[in-house]
Amino acid sequence: MLILFLRSIFLYCLIFAVIRLTGKRQLSDIQPFDLVVTLLIADLAAEPASDTAVPLVYAVVPILALFLMQRMIYLQRIPGIFEMPWFEQIIIILKRVFMKKLKTGFR
Repeated sequence: MLILFLRSIFLYCLIFAVIRLTGKRQLSDIQPFDLVVTLLIADLAAEPASDTAVPLVYAVVPILALFLMQRMIYLQRIPGIFEMPWFEQIIIILKRVFMKKLKTGFR
């Protein structure tokens, strides 16, 4: 029981830090993309917090990866700060593929 308590405290601190680092303080500040990232982070932390058979690393690594991806996308939006034309091209291609799949019904 003590292990579950400590794991929960650790994951709470990690999630709290990641949410604060993203700069979101209130639910009204969150854009749809940020809301999806927040829900994914919560889902990733739920299983290791309640099951001691699942290592904490299985939650920490994906949470930090989501945070880094969210930061990269945010920095991409600021002109001149973090320009990655190849990243923009990947996003454009993914949008086209997704829209084509939507039109064809994912067949």
